[in-house]
Amino acid sequence: MSANKGADMGLGIRATVAALLIALFYGLLGAVTWFGVATVHRAFTDPAYLGKDRVVVGLFGTVFVVPAVQVAIAAVKRRAPAYAGVELSPDAQPELWRFIETLAGACEVPAPTRIVVTAQVSAAAQSSAALFGTLRRERTVYLGLPLLAVLDTAQIAAVVCHELGHHAGGDSRLTALTYRSGDMLLAATIRRGKLRMLSLTQGLFQAFAGVYFSMTFALRRRQELAADRLAARVAGSEATATALEALPLITATYAVFAQSNRTRTSAGEPLDPAADLAGYRDFFESATLAAPDGPVRRRLFDSHPPMAERVAAVHGIGSPPTVSIPSGQAIDLLRMWAEVAAATAQVTRSARSR
Repeated sequence: MSANKGADMGLGIRATVAALLIALFYGLLGAVTWFGVATVHRAFTDPAYLGKDRVVVGLFGTVFVVPAVQVAIAAVKRRAPAYAGVELSPDAQPELWRFIETLAGACEVPAPTRIVVTAQVSAAAQSSAALFGTLRRERTVYLGLPLLAVLDTAQIAAVVCHELGHHAGGDSRLTALTYRSGDMLLAATIRRGKLRMLSLTQGLFQAFAGVYFSMTFALRRRQELAADRLAARVAGSEATATALEALPLITATYAVFAQSNRTRTSAGEPLDPAADLAGYRDFFESATLAAPDGPVRRRLFDSHPPMAERVAAVHGIGSPPTVSIPSGQAIDLLRMWAEVAAATAQVTRSARSR
């Protein structure tokens, strides 16, 4: 059984549910818009409406047309999130490229066309696309330097496989549809400024939004667990579980380190925390994270399952790695990593100052 099929992504069921919800949303939007347009048309063509009555009925119909305008604006404005960072070429970083291309092959997804390192405490695999995510163009893997600084190669392999797993079996297309439709639904429910008079239509869309987001967030949680399973089967259960367990501590410690770091260069100048990877690694290794009091339970609108649930599920798989992963620290996959970190820090500073 292939890694994709073995991961049991359940794409057919998820796609069917998402497609029904999206179709219902656009059907609801179409019905509301049709009612509004028909009301406005009748106000100005029906001789029964004259003077003040014509204006009142016309404004009433407009109330039902405005949500369609809001949704159209949201559709145009929707963009994939951009991460400030440094793009690494295959010639400059051949080891890292081979490493990620091998993982992509094991996950049965197309190899990336770009690899970018960032100062974020995260990783991501992103496809730029057209037609609501159905046509892929550029495929980018983003790697956060804080992760590379403290994880080993097996753990970073698990992180990368998890992100690539969201592109296995068409998951990214499904995600693009649900995210974009969610943006449009929010545009039809959020009141801003003079649009407060739209409470009639908002009540209708807000009721639908509760159902839509409860269902799509449940789908996203299943996608996260499926991506974890794929990572465990490719990079190994142990590496995946320990990487998941480390993520909350990395997030917490890097936030503190970025605010309190006082390291200086040999010339005595302040060193940007994003460039001081060795200092951050020492800080991380000396830190501890208090365990939460009692079990953390799922909530209706959580996009991810509780971390303890994810770790337990990965341990239950008990899979060894199915690809050859070089030993050592993840940061050693980067040539001249100190220079790359300094360049990333500078790009991050420039992006923040805009």
